[in-house]
Amino acid sequence: MVNVEVYLNVRSLKESLRNFTVEDQVNGWTIVKNKNNEKYIVRDFDESYSILIYVEGLEDDIFQAFSNELSSIKKLKEVLYVPERWNDRIDLKIESNKLMTTPSLDLECITGIELLNSIIKSKGFRYEKIDECLVIIEIEITRPLSSILLDGYINLLYHSLKMYYKIKKAQEDVLLKTALEYMKSI
Repeated sequence: MVNVEVYLNVRSLKESLRNFTVEDQVNGWTIVKNKNNEKYIVRDFDESYSILIYVEGLEDDIFQAFSNELSSIKKLKEVLYVPERWNDRIDLKIESNKLMTTPSLDLECITGIELLNSIIKSKGFRYEKIDECLVIIEIEITRPLSSILLDGYINLLYHSLKMYYKIKKAQEDVLLKTALEYMKSI
């Protein structure tokens, strides 16, 4: 499994790296080490986003795919840079043929998740319930991974997040409307 942190705000990563030691620079990547001697590779892309990848278990196709600028990452700001859920970082895991978000996004369970998954199954992603109140997004990927494929998967992640937040808002709106209507009859 490969852990990837995508920083939508380059300054946030720079702040996180204050306690890391720079070891080397290779092909646009900076190799850093934390206090526990764990190695990571870091790269900024035109001040629009940064990537931090845990080196242990990193496979070459994943490294190469993240080595090129991915235009779809910039779209993630549309869904994550809003006041009610401000998030300037998204953590991803790549395991076998899956790209997954992590619980750090705090995606709460939504009513009807099984029905929703049956509708979206053909699009290559699903909302996976990881406990009673949190879900992650799982996207089926093809390996070996390339930058073009990864850009498409990040775009699918953007759409899955956008859909999640639209459904969540619609459910809250229906709840509020129903409660207010019912309160009139009491």
